[in-house]
Amino acid sequence: MEDCHVAGYHIPKGTRLFVNAWKLHRDPSVWSDPEDFQLERFLTSHANLDVLGQHFELIPFGSGRRSCPGSPWP
Repeated sequence: MEDCHVAGYHIPKGTRLFVNAWKLHRDPSVWSDPEDFQLERFLTSHANLDVLGQHFELIPFGSGRRSCPGSPWP
């Protein structure tokens, strides 16, 4: 573990961080009409969304060691 910088912020080694999934899933720079449920968005414009990778537009299964055991295995 080591210190790092993320988006201009200094994160000291050992700092506990929490991901705000609510904000990620409602980011208007990623999702058009983010407050509306639109199932078709996952069939068309975001059909190739990588929910298990390093692109965190959507993290329905969590991430890392504590991710959902029911998530699809790569």
